[in-house]
Amino acid sequence: MKRFISIAVYSTIILGLSTVIAISCSPNFPWQLFNNRKNTLLNLPPLYSFNQQIQQIITISETEKQHFLSSNNILDPSKKNVKTCPQSDDTYKQAAVLYQNKQWPEAYTQFAQLAYNSTPVQKICSTYTLGHIEKKLNRLEDSVQSFILTSYLVSQGAPDPLHLGISALGDAAGIILDQIGTRSLDKEGTIHWQIGPIKPDSLIQLERSINFYAKQALLGDQTGNSSLYNVLNGLTDPNNTNAKILLKQSLTSPLIRKLVVAYILNKDYEPFTLFSARKKNILSIFKEALSEQINFEDDLSNLAAFAYQNNDIDTAEHLARQDWQKQKKGLDAWVLAKISVMKGNRSKAQEYYHQAISTMHDTTIQQDERDRIQGEHATLTLAQGDYLQALEQLWPIRDIYWGDIVYLAENVLTLDELKSFTDKHTFPSNITYEEKLAYTDDYTLENRSLALRNLLARRLIREKRFKEAENYFTNSKNKNKVNTYASLYHEMYHDFWSTNRAIAAWKAAKLMFKDGMELTGTDGYPDQSPGIFAYGISQPNGPKYTLENYKFSTPDEQKRTGVSWPIPNKRFHYRYIAVDYALYAASLIPERSRAYASILCQANGWMQQSSMFESFPFTENKLVVPNSSRHVSDAKFALATSQILYNLYLKNGAYIQFAKNFGHQCPEPNFASITKLKLTFFWDNIKSSLNELKRYSGM
Repeated sequence: MKRFISIAVYSTIILGLSTVIAISCSPNFPWQLFNNRKNTLLNLPPLYSFNQQIQQIITISETEKQHFLSSNNILDPSKKNVKTCPQSDDTYKQAAVLYQNKQWPEAYTQFAQLAYNSTPVQKICSTYTLGHIEKKLNRLEDSVQSFILTSYLVSQGAPDPLHLGISALGDAAGIILDQIGTRSLDKEGTIHWQIGPIKPDSLIQLERSINFYAKQALLGDQTGNSSLYNVLNGLTDPNNTNAKILLKQSLTSPLIRKLVVAYILNKDYEPFTLFSARKKNILSIFKEALSEQINFEDDLSNLAAFAYQNNDIDTAEHLARQDWQKQKKGLDAWVLAKISVMKGNRSKAQEYYHQAISTMHDTTIQQDERDRIQGEHATLTLAQGDYLQALEQLWPIRDIYWGDIVYLAENVLTLDELKSFTDKHTFPSNITYEEKLAYTDDYTLENRSLALRNLLARRLIREKRFKEAENYFTNSKNKNKVNTYASLYHEMYHDFWSTNRAIAAWKAAKLMFKDGMELTGTDGYPDQSPGIFAYGISQPNGPKYTLENYKFSTPDEQKRTGVSWPIPNKRFHYRYIAVDYALYAASLIPERSRAYASILCQANGWMQQSSMFESFPFTENKLVVPNSSRHVSDAKFALATSQILYNLYLKNGAYIQFAKNFGHQCPEPNFASITKLKLTFFWDNIKSSLNELKRYSGM
């Protein structure tokens, strides 16, 4: 009985190179530059997306893409995962059996006829299979041509339900690559390519191979991307003399040179793949080519950046200046700005940053890097003590560097400076902050404006400027809470009757414990109000606490930092304020009353609960605190406060039943009985005094 033979059986697995590549990811909180200003200003980050650069180096027409990726290539949607060539007739099946039995000459004859005269689908399958048979027969160039023909026919609209046209590109590239060097598979499953002796056509063949892999990548096959990366790994191998020769030759090819640049400056793959020896090797060969007057002026700015990243400052400065004089590229100015910072010329660095920003129309800097330059400019401005200007420079990119804006707004600017900036750059909104965030995982620029207004409102409340704070909250509930808090705060200190003051203080304590984060919590240090970010923004403490920042700050900033921190300077600081209010309320009522014990009991419970927050999370989940915020939480402080409350009760309070589990299941204080109790205590004291007087008189 004749069998349906799977394409996977008689067609070799796609020969595209593959490797395990970890794509670096960042946590879901804002990127910050002020955490480590030395690193921000002196380090040059990776510049390009390797995958995006491929799209600029190689082009495929939209018509070709449509043909390669057309959904019409799947003849029957119910058979998307089939491996057998669809609509196979008996002649095709006979040829497939010959292939399976490794009868290469006979299989070749059969498939050659099918490739010439058959159904459209079988023609593609047959042409593709011919490529593998020719490889078996060591007819390598014929094999490459068969794969190229397969891809070409598909690009012109031939039906390709198995997507062999895209696979054929990788197959052709692999055969070509094997004629230049040797591929091997290590124990981890990673393919390594080692270049062999250089031949007259090695460079031409390398260009062909790279072209095919790049097209494969552009068509969405990730095998093409990883294959290109492995080709570049082999080409830049510092331990292979042949590779060094071919790499130098390759620099004369715009295609390969630009690919090498994308490789050395890429941000898609983990940097450990470009270990130090490899980087030095690449830089050395580039410099050698430059000395021999090989012309690649269009890549001088990239080479300057690469030289800077590898601590060859003289070369970086020479190339950047040379290119800046001729082409005025933003990347040149960026490199020169960093060199100026390194040499201590901050005013010159400011000029270069300004020029880098003003020349961002060129393609040497992509959007992420443009934002980074703007942020670095603000970092340098901050280092020179111009805080409001630094905030002005950050404001257009506030959706990216929000943590840095929070640092300035919470820690550096005076309250009136912040208020003035907020009035100038934001506006009241009838749409609440919470409503905005309910529909997005990320802040928009408008949401950031709302967030700044809320930050200012909370800071105003901490300074007891309640009326002003109300105008900046964007949530109507918070506006009402501000009014309530303001009234309670006034009443607890100014009401004539002590019991009323106690009641107001107790209500203020409960309000602060329950809603303190919304009303007075800091977005940054120490509360790290999380907002839409699960664990806050990990905002830095300030230059006094970070050595990397100290040299990039002014004495005035160091003095300002911390002045606006809440007291006590602990995470959930408002809970300690709640305890202070509770103690004040307790001081206004009889110590032997049940209400006195109830207040201390509840306050003790708040501190016990707070002591369980061993650090960073807003919820009870535990997380290690980053070093930059190591002082944010203090479980021991909360526990010690709890113990103080309990000792105070033991010293002054009356025994009550709930004292057995102090801090848990505490009743609400009954202030209604306080006046009667005070009268009772008053008359008891009068009677006691009279009795003492009588006893004294009778002596």
